[in-house]
Amino acid sequence: MNEKQQRRFQQQFNLTLTKLENEAERHRGARFYHMRRTNIWVRFVTIVTLVLTLFNVYYISNLYDHFLSIVDNVSSLNNKVVNISSDMISLTDTMQQFDNHLTVMPVIDDSVAAMAEHTVDMNASVADMLHDLETMNGDMDLIYAAIYGVNHNFGDMVQGIHIMSGNVRQMSRPMGFMNRFLP
Repeated sequence: MNEKQQRRFQQQFNLTLTKLENEAERHRGARFYHMRRTNIWVRFVTIVTLVLTLFNVYYISNLYDHFLSIVDNVSSLNNKVVNISSDMISLTDTMQQFDNHLTVMPVIDDSVAAMAEHTVDMNASVADMLHDLETMNGDMDLIYAAIYGVNHNFGDMVQGIHIMSGNVRQMSRPMGFMNRFLP
């Protein structure tokens, strides 16, 4: 190679290096631009994720409080149903006593029959009363049976409420471990 060719080669080489440096700088600038955009998006997504996480923690805390309120209400309902059940048992006993008092009516009928010899009109009225009292006695038996059925149904309701209370407690149990994380 002669000197002219070497100079030409040197110029060509310098020109190529300059172009490579310019291209490298342009790619470096583009890379920094994309890295800045990526950093901005990562920060934005991180902030949005943190905000959503805070809302989720708040909603879980709120849900846990509502579950506790439901458990308290179910327990209160259970206590009230138990009280109603005991009141129904007392009412059943009272109706039984009332029915027992109505069994004295035949004795009254006999006394009225003796009085009927003296007054025929009174006997007819008392016979109507006896019929009404027997109807009442039958109605009392029906009421007693209905109250017994209602009492039995309240027993079933109490059992169902116990099951519901257990289910609600079991449903709210996973929320309990979140109390350590909640404010």
